[in-house]
Amino acid sequence: MGTASDTDATLDITGERGYMLLSAQLDSASGIRRKADKYLKAAARTGVKNPLKNLYAGRYIWVTDSVEQAKKDLRDAVNHEIQFQKARGLASIVKRLMSLPDGQEITFDLFYDAGMFYIGDPDTVAEKLKGFWDEVGGFGTLMYVAGKGWADRERRHRSMKLFMEQVAPQLRGLEPTRQLAS
Repeated sequence: MGTASDTDATLDITGERGYMLLSAQLDSASGIRRKADKYLKAAARTGVKNPLKNLYAGRYIWVTDSVEQAKKDLRDAVNHEIQFQKARGLASIVKRLMSLPDGQEITFDLFYDAGMFYIGDPDTVAEKLKGFWDEVGGFGTLMYVAGKGWADRERRHRSMKLFMEQVAPQLRGLEPTRQLAS
């Protein structure tokens, strides 16, 4: 069982029962940490062991030769996807999450500049993901969001292969052991 809510009542039930806590790729690290703290507090009440292993964090990831190449690969496709998602309410969600002023254009570059995309060469992506993991305070599973129709099939396959061969090994030793202060 997993939940993707951030209401206090749902976080309590999720933590108390040791359910998976899912966070979306648009959630900020500080927002995920706040939810994780509530989740940890609820899990402690019922004795759930190492609850942060049940925290799943989604991130937009693209691995290639450089940040500039990744931007070239993604910008047009992501901007195209954003236009579809705006009709589904993306603008209001992003505006709330990022505290954007009215009329702010939502683009790939806005997301990139806000740190929502973890893109570039394998070492850069690994470093950014480690920083994210630290800022969140640890989590159990990274959900790799590869997008819809980003670049072409060969480059998508290459990105995932580079991730598994060169980024994932740099992240394997991360174990979520953070506890809330009493």
